[in-house]
Amino acid sequence: MKIYLSQAKSALNKSKLSNGGYTLNPYSGCPHGCQYCYNQRFFNIIHPEKPWGTVLEIKTNLPEILNKEVKTKPRASVFLSTITDPYNPQEKQHKITRQCLEILLTNNWPVSVLTKSDLILRDLDLFKNYLKNLEVGFTVTVLDNKIAKILEPGAPVPSRRIAALQKLHQNKIFTYVFVAPILPQITDLEKIIASTYKFADEIWFDSLNTKLIKWPQFLAIIKNNFSNQWPFYQKFLTSDQKKYEAELKQQIKNLAEKYKIKIKIMFC
Repeated sequence: MKIYLSQAKSALNKSKLSNGGYTLNPYSGCPHGCQYCYNQRFFNIIHPEKPWGTVLEIKTNLPEILNKEVKTKPRASVFLSTITDPYNPQEKQHKITRQCLEILLTNNWPVSVLTKSDLILRDLDLFKNYLKNLEVGFTVTVLDNKIAKILEPGAPVPSRRIAALQKLHQNKIFTYVFVAPILPQITDLEKIIASTYKFADEIWFDSLNTKLIKWPQFLAIIKNNFSNQWPFYQKFLTSDQKKYEAELKQQIKNLAEKYKIKIKIMFC
């Protein structure tokens, strides 16, 4: 892993997510190296010679900039993060995410944190003081730890995330699970819901966006590790995507009714 110390020009950036607000990315790049990550395209523009998951930029001045921006920008919700995981292993040492959260929460800014890491439990002391302004989510694409290590080689395994989810929920923090991307014939929606719904206030869902991921490389992962699913994925790009997503939506709604859960479906 190549580590760079960099200087950010801004901290709060207008979000392109449907709920608006801002995004905040304490790092650029991600050691988790998830094979399906949409940010590979953005990363490869900056580091065309570096494989995804091997470079991390640490924005050392971000807390300083953020401290100024919270005093001048209109208050709105802040999402951490869109191009990185705010709780990657380097966060243990540098605490950029922790510093930014302290600034946002003490200034009464609403915050949503999404991660794949149980390192977030380190900041439980901070979260417990700002329950009204905080929600915390964990991305879960698969439950099987062995499969997760193929698809998300640098990320903490799902069992650790679910244990952290339970701990946060027990401390009355608003929690959600983000099932994303839903990998056809690999992601088991019902198993994920059944394993998490008691500890999650909401469950969010997003489908696999074949336009954003590096499809040829992802197909190679499928071919080498999921031979039973390989014929399906070979034809997936030319299949009826609208029909597939309509059926997927209905499946999610049926499961939501069965488990009595609140849901957000992020794909159209």
